[in-house]
Amino acid sequence: MYNYPLTIIEDFFPDPDYVRKLAEAAEYTPQETYAPGYRSVLPIEEIHERLATWIRHKIVLMWYDLRHHNPQSEFFMDFAKVDPFEKEEDNQGIVHIDSSIHLPTCQMAGVIYLSKGQSEDSGTSMYKPKDDAQFGVAPVDLDRPYSVLAEEQRQHFTEVIRVQNVYNRLVLYPANMWHSQTSNGNHGDPTRYTLRIFINYLSCNEILPPLHRVNFL
Repeated sequence: MYNYPLTIIEDFFPDPDYVRKLAEAAEYTPQETYAPGYRSVLPIEEIHERLATWIRHKIVLMWYDLRHHNPQSEFFMDFAKVDPFEKEEDNQGIVHIDSSIHLPTCQMAGVIYLSKGQSEDSGTSMYKPKDDAQFGVAPVDLDRPYSVLAEEQRQHFTEVIRVQNVYNRLVLYPANMWHSQTSNGNHGDPTRYTLRIFINYLSCNEILPPLHRVNFL
């Protein structure tokens, strides 16, 4: 049961080029997980505090009227980047969820695409596990080639939704929904920049979460 729906918003930022420049200027460090590429050393809140506040407010306002409700929330946001690899198989994503031992309270996750000129199918895919799905990635698997691990993972899932990588598009989804980048793009594409969003907590005492309101009716 999800509390919040998968949500897509076009033209999220009024000035996406400004945010893209922040992403390009950020300092990066390699990802600490099986995900390829790099993440910004600093979270968005420390890169540009007003931007972080603006993003939080815009997302919370999708579901709560602040004139009548007082929702409590905790967000973590950063930039991520990856340069598409030469081999196509190295660009596919590993199917995973963001609600795990590392993010035990994560309710929603998402990305805002910040690259122009990306190839088709370089966005985000959602999956339904098959009966024989392998839930999670065992640490020993990390010693194997990434492309082999990604291909083996995908064989246990059926893709049900594919969101294209459109500049300045937000896709936000329940953290325990199986997903991956469809691909990092094709070799020669521009660097794939995204702004990543993890909503660790979002709740309101005065009203039920959106999907519970619908189901209650």
